[in-house]
Amino acid sequence: MINVTQVAASKISELLAEKQKVQSGLRVFVQGGGCSGFQYGMMIEENPGESDLVFESNGVKVYVRSHRPQVLIAQAPGRMQAGWSGERPRLGHPR
Repeated sequence: MINVTQVAASKISELLAEKQKVQSGLRVFVQGGGCSGFQYGMMIEENPGESDLVFESNGVKVYVRSHRPQVLIAQAPGRMQAGWSGERPRLGHPR
């Protein structure tokens, strides 16, 4: 599950209206990982892909590729006034 705060949903809705894409959603994705960990991105997407997971929170549609949802963790409530924050668990390495 992905949760969008009311503050974030308001900002996203404003942006979608400004771009005249009120029926669109927000794609959240992983751009890969390296020594410093995963990098995340967001973009406006008109329609979900066939294999996407679709979430709706506070009136905002969020699209995530179904093969990568485990690396996306929802924002902790109250963490930011506006914007996006992600947390991921530390992965243990075999010794």
